[in-house]
Amino acid sequence: MITKRFPAKAPDAPAETGPADRERDAKLFMAEVVPSSIPTGVYNNFCNAFALKMGASSSQMGFLAATIELFSMLTQLVAPRLVGILGGRKRMTVIATVFGAIPFAALMVVPFLPAGARVWAAIALLGLAFPLALLSDPAWGSWMSDLVPRHMRGRWMARRGAYQMGIYIVLGLTGALALDRLGDAAKWGFIAAFALALVSRFVSAAIFAIARDPRPGLRLSPAPPPWKMLRHLTAKTNLSGMNRYLMAMRFAMPFAGPFFSIYILNDLGLSYTQFVAAGVISGIAQMTVMPLWGKLADRKGNYFVLVTGAVFFSLWPTLFILVQETWYIFAMYVVLGLAEGGWGMAQYNFVLEHSTDEERSSAVALYRVIPAVGAMLGALVAATIALHMPQIFAYQIMTMFVLSTVLRSAATIALVPRFRPGKASPGPELERQSSGESPGQ
Repeated sequence: MITKRFPAKAPDAPAETGPADRERDAKLFMAEVVPSSIPTGVYNNFCNAFALKMGASSSQMGFLAATIELFSMLTQLVAPRLVGILGGRKRMTVIATVFGAIPFAALMVVPFLPAGARVWAAIALLGLAFPLALLSDPAWGSWMSDLVPRHMRGRWMARRGAYQMGIYIVLGLTGALALDRLGDAAKWGFIAAFALALVSRFVSAAIFAIARDPRPGLRLSPAPPPWKMLRHLTAKTNLSGMNRYLMAMRFAMPFAGPFFSIYILNDLGLSYTQFVAAGVISGIAQMTVMPLWGKLADRKGNYFVLVTGAVFFSLWPTLFILVQETWYIFAMYVVLGLAEGGWGMAQYNFVLEHSTDEERSSAVALYRVIPAVGAMLGALVAATIALHMPQIFAYQIMTMFVLSTVLRSAATIALVPRFRPGKASPGPELERQSSGESPGQ
């Protein structure tokens, strides 16, 4: 793979920044967690609830998950190339952040559409909102890696994640209480949440605009085309092995994920506050253990944290068939928070650890795109079979939970041992894959 590297002191680019400037900008990146967490919190807490409010069925919730993954895959394919087209990581991050506000503006109009159009409009816009938020991720990850030293990155990401969870908790509880109080007028609560997300995206863009790129002349390698992604999947490298595992795991997740909101809100009849409180409890658990996961990742390695989280994450859906009480639902979300905090953080840090500076955006894109393919296929299959599954347990949807657990466990057992921890740079591995050479050459 040929990576273009422009001189750091080109006439149209400022000089590279020093250590003091990088420390200042790392603090700006940490402060940006506040406005960036609000749209994500709105999405995570109220996306499925809004779709159900607009009248989505079980199959339509599955198609919503598939739409999210399809758009996520497409945005990550073009994101690294846009860095070069738009003139660098900073410009890409600012523009992508602004564009991320558009779906939230459109979602404010959905409740006023004709009844027949509301569901599909909600699915299309909700499916676009999250992928657009990810559009800046390759550039952001590469930029952040230049600001935060490698030996501090696990703790830095854990601290940022803990702040993020705190904002999710406040936002989720406040919004859920408002929705319950509004009752039949809950659409105004959703509109207010989308408006807050809209404003927050512009605040994030403003913060990125005043931060400085340590290497403004750096141009990132584009994401490999589809046929080279297939070659990447067959390569015997750590990064390829992790992406194979995540593709299989993400295929299994939609067999349960999109249906938890249906199970909790429709089958069990919990309120918005109880539904969001379950997520809040999960967030508190995740926020509590993330610093511990970060320290563990710095000491034991990201692979160790990823495997530990994967075991819990694989078994989680089946635990819902045991008891149908509210307190038990909350307990299961505590388990989710404990596992998900380390599992998600370790994945991203594993990618950063096993990629060079110039290839990092492509590595992040592969990490986003390849698992998204699995998730999209899984969501389509799940949406197709959800209404036709036998009712073996108390509720029909529980059969999907068991199926998801079986698929997750199979992926973890079969694929996790196939990629090993290590600090060897996979940058040359990526180049060999793109040029057609085998990893052993």
